Amino acid sequence: MSEHYPQHGSAVQPFPPAPHGNVPVAQHAAGAPAITAHRAPRLAKAGHARNRTDLPFVYEGGGRVGLWIKVFLLNLLTLGFGYPWAVVMKERHKASRTFVEGRRLVFIGTGGSLIGKWIKWWFLTLITFGIYGFWVRGKLEKWTIENYDFA
Repeated sequence: MSEHYPQHGSAVQPFPPAPHGNVPVAQHAAGAPAITAHRAPRLAKAGHARNRTDLPFVYEGGGRVGLWIKVFLLNLLTLGFGYPWAVVMKERHKASRTFVEGRRLVFIGTGGSLIGKWIKWWFLTLITFGIYGFWVRGKLEKWTIENYDFA
């Protein structure tokens, strides 16, 4: 028997080997799949789901190196004042590759709509000697979530 399979007589019975050389997912004797958190992405990748958009949440990565270079250059060349537009670039990239229950996400926020809030948040951080800065991340996250929608 393969090292990936449990020994005969145990309570776990194996599935046939998964395509693409992935480790097969075991099944309990009662019939419920024994999928651990680290194996869930492999299950979708191995083609066990009907298609990737049938899963409740799917992120199709890719193209991140070019994005990070653009974001870095934008922040560098604008001395950080382009950060709101960099946030929008990253969120649009993420949204364009994310499906929730088969529906693609879109990010509708703009750098122009964030810049006013950004200046206000950093002004408050400055006058409170950095104390308000602890809330800036949460405010930015809230703004980001409010600007997601379905395509």
